[in-house]
Amino acid sequence: MVARREKGFTSDLADGVELHCRYEIEHKVVSYANTLVIEVDGRKFTTDLFDCTHGDRNDHHRYGLDGAKQPAVVFHHGTPNEACDTSLRLIKRDFRRMIERWRT
Repeated sequence: MVARREKGFTSDLADGVELHCRYEIEHKVVSYANTLVIEVDGRKFTTDLFDCTHGDRNDHHRYGLDGAKQPAVVFHHGTPNEACDTSLRLIKRDFRRMIERWRT
């Protein structure tokens, strides 16, 4: 039996923009939560969350300006390992668009 390990990291994407990644791994990622966090006027806000914490679904949650978490939308139909990698690429590629959508 392979032990499950928790890991994570934070990456700076731009000034005041961070990618927070948490995941559990056995041989591959079995659970994850990747979050886009921005700083506005000294306060941190989550704009987008990609996770698989609701069973076997790979979800994308958007957040409103008020901090309210919006309902989940399935964004990937593969394994948690594949979806974790995909969500990291999406955040790194599209974070400016995600932030703009959050601001409107």
